[in-house]
Parts: sequence; C-alpha cells; structure tokens
Amino acid sequence: MLPEEKDGQPVFMGFLEKPHGFTQEEIKNSELRLSNLNSLANLFIAQNDLGRAQASYHEALELAISLGSIPVVVDVMAGIGEVCLLLGKLEEAGKLLGFASAFPGADRQTHDKA
Repeated sequence: MLPEEKDGQPVFMGFLEKPHGFTQEEIKNSELRLSNLNSLANLFIAQNDLGRAQASYHEALELAISLGSIPVVVDVMAGIGEVCLLLGKLEEAGKLLGFASAFPGADRQTHDKA
C-alpha cells in the first residue's frame, strides 16, 4: 500500500511531503516535540500504560502529518500498531504493522518495530 502521488510528490492522508507555512524554528521545535512524544509513548508501553501510549502516538501522528514527515508518520503508525497488538486489536494491528513494514521509505527501526 503506497501513498498516492500528486505532481510527482507522495501524498499521505491528503498532505504533501513538504511542510507548508512553518518557519525553520517552528519545524525544529516540532521535530523535538515529535521525538519527545515518541519517547514518551515507548516509556508508557514499558510501563504497560497503553492508553497514555496510544494518546502520545496519536498526538505525534497529527504533528508528523502537519509537518509532512512521511517516514515519521510511518514510524508512528508502527507504534500505534504495537499498542493495538498489546490491546488485542489484532486486525487493526496487522493492518498498521503490515503497512509500516512494507513502506519502502521505512527505516530499520520502523521495520524492527513492525
């Protein structure tokens, strides 16, 4: 399942890969927040606090989409898939993890998570 393309650019959930209307400082701050949200979600998983992990991942997903960071979107989807798996939502987990592991731009960490 690959993202659609528009004018030669990948489109994911209606967003192009490039962020629009952000200053360099806003992008830097948002990327730091994304990293923190992912770290928090991983910590919550380790503590078996799956509700807070899922909430952190969903906030990270919204931020990654707004920045147009497709590889981070895919990584966060793998994290949400992991939470779904731990919650016993096997069908949803399978879809999310399958997409993340099949995505050609996914990094090694995403593949390992998926």
